[in-house]
Amino acid sequence: MKNLLTLLLVFIFQGLYSQTVYDKYTWDIVPASGIADTMTPVNGAIVELEKRITEIYLNQDDYFEEINVLHRKFRLETTPAIDNYNKIYIPIDDVLETIAIKARFISPSGTVTELPRESIRKIENLENKGNFNVFAIEGAEAGGHLEYYYILRKKFDPFGTVYIQEDIPKSHVEVIYSFPDKLGYLIKSYNGFPPFRQYEGDNQSSIMKSVAGNIPALESEPYSFYRANLMRYEFTLSFNRYISALRVNSWAKACRNVYSNTFQFEKKELSAARALVKKMNIPQGSEEMKIRYIENRIKSEISISDDSRFDASIDQIILNRYTGEHGAIRLFAALFDAAGINYELVLTSDNTDHPFDPEFNGYNFLQKQLFYFPAIDKYLMPDNEGYRTGLIPAEIQGAFALFTKITGPDEELRTLSYSIGQIPVEKSTKNADTLIQTIEVDLSSNQLNIKLKRIFTGLNASPLQSFWHLIDQDRKEEIIHTIFNLGVENSAISSWEVINTEPENAGLKPLVWSLEMTGNAHVESAGSNLLIKIGETIGTQSELYKDDQRKLPVNLEYLRSYYRVLDFVIPEGYDAKNADDLNMNIVMNGPEGIHCAFRSAAVRNGNVIRITIDEFYNDPFYPVEQYEDYRKVINAAADFNKKTLLLTKIL
Repeated sequence: MKNLLTLLLVFIFQGLYSQTVYDKYTWDIVPASGIADTMTPVNGAIVELEKRITEIYLNQDDYFEEINVLHRKFRLETTPAIDNYNKIYIPIDDVLETIAIKARFISPSGTVTELPRESIRKIENLENKGNFNVFAIEGAEAGGHLEYYYILRKKFDPFGTVYIQEDIPKSHVEVIYSFPDKLGYLIKSYNGFPPFRQYEGDNQSSIMKSVAGNIPALESEPYSFYRANLMRYEFTLSFNRYISALRVNSWAKACRNVYSNTFQFEKKELSAARALVKKMNIPQGSEEMKIRYIENRIKSEISISDDSRFDASIDQIILNRYTGEHGAIRLFAALFDAAGINYELVLTSDNTDHPFDPEFNGYNFLQKQLFYFPAIDKYLMPDNEGYRTGLIPAEIQGAFALFTKITGPDEELRTLSYSIGQIPVEKSTKNADTLIQTIEVDLSSNQLNIKLKRIFTGLNASPLQSFWHLIDQDRKEEIIHTIFNLGVENSAISSWEVINTEPENAGLKPLVWSLEMTGNAHVESAGSNLLIKIGETIGTQSELYKDDQRKLPVNLEYLRSYYRVLDFVIPEGYDAKNADDLNMNIVMNGPEGIHCAFRSAAVRNGNVIRITIDEFYNDPFYPVEQYEDYRKVINAAADFNKKTLLLTKIL
């Protein structure tokens, strides 16, 4: 998406070449002594200094480039910290020139070891993440200081995201943007990073700077969107007065670019789309049925790759039966147009990474694209074969977004108009997990014989429905044993069946399992009595027993609910004495109703104890102040795992 949106720059009048300043950056010849011991290391490390500089300038050909400087100094207190931080990776994709790389290690006694130039290695396509320069300093020892900086001349990047906070504390953090005063920048800080302030620089330049004295460490926690909560800043070039006084890199400009790159079709493309729609022979029916039919045909007959090199014209996509993500969006748009289906294209970002900010007018939050159909109020993911109409990926539920639609009197004047809206959060009942069991005790072997039916809906089912038809029997068996583990590994599945596994059933029909299995470690003898580990029959539950102070709010991937009915048959000659112990009622209330709950109730009818469990999570977000109440509900399910039913021998 970024490549499509940034084909903006910059042909400018000759003779505007500007001089750079920060390509001559260096450090003090004598290393500073470091910070006072007022910060506590985390994982054995502290960042004592971090300086990030971006200098925008016009090169001799009057195109924008940038000088990037990163200067960091660590105090490394332990050998594991040295192992973690002494190897430095410098990304060099989009780098035009490596101007300088300097590194040194200052031992606890003050001995300085410089990095030899020949120790720097280039690694191409490291773990498919691009090219890097890599180095480490030999002889680093615990209690010393690692310091390095590098200066890169890079291709101009008009917008982006920079994460500042990490899982170790930082001190003396400074971020500088320097650019010609005919440019304007919008830079916004998030999650407590200090705001940027603008100053007048030398030689007709402007400076925007943010300084943070101390940044605490932030470590990942369960049920949180870690990256979304890190201190960061977003930046975008907002004005380029060399060529115009109008705003650049705005939502309006993004809409114009998306329209030209996505919705302007050549005649042969339109002809191919119309021919395919005719060939599909779409059945008569509701608009939703037509949308699903087109989607199922395309996602079953055309391979969709995340590699943009596979993007091609519509006619070539239809001919070759494969495409990249952007090609898939264009193909669906052309087919919907040919079929007379009204739609909007929705642009948003990943909530788990950097949530869409409706007050930041730029390209930064437009990475995710999906179709919205106003007539049926449902969404479609065009570039992911694992989703079907009506299913919204977890990472964009609840996100703000640009809702765009084609507008204009004729082809030459058409563009995309937009409005800011919010993608809904699907209710917990849409992503349900229902378990119905009949449990009997085999007294001859001290085992549990279990017959069960389990039903997955929504996002609980779709990941399996997306690939079940592609995997072999061994892999299917492995998955089934993972899902139905009874809390321990020593359980055996004697028979199983599953229906509605086809991808076209995702979001439409539930995934339904029927199993017969044996629990080999759930019956224990206690003299003449029996102990039944009834709680383990619902499978291993998540837990939050650690009492560490919570720093991050709770963010749930998606809302979900669990409903379980366990019919336990009391064997002949025994009686159950503690069924009331299975009753639980842990509820987190809020001003608008129940946020989440775990409730279980045991009722006896003859020789059958029916245990009904209702567990649900109705809100995607809980602030830190509500964490303890949320934790009680999560732990209630884990507590139920430990429940044991006492069967006493009738004499």
